[in-house]
Amino acid sequence: AVLVMLKEDMPSSDFAWWQWLLCALAFLGTLITVNLDGFSVSAVTLEQVNAMSVDEMMKIANQSSLTAVSILSVVVSMEVARRTAAAKYDVQLTPPVFVP
Repeated sequence: AVLVMLKEDMPSSDFAWWQWLLCALAFLGTLITVNLDGFSVSAVTLEQVNAMSVDEMMKIANQSSLTAVSILSVVVSMEVARRTAAAKYDVQLTPPVFVP
């Protein structure tokens, strides 16, 4: 999910450094959870994971990357649509906050 706030709802028009940091951390969390969702598509038991080498795990992660990219592209397309609608109605938005 993406959380978007109106600039009018913010206490000041400046976007502080710590707010950018929170946005970056939330985006990083989104990237991680998207990749975990993609990885969970593979049918792997806990015993198999414990017996796998790092190379084998990377092979599975690469195979599930298409799913992760698909999920992230849906999130990005929703944000683009939101930005387009906001621009049409002259609504100013802050940078998006990705909530994993």
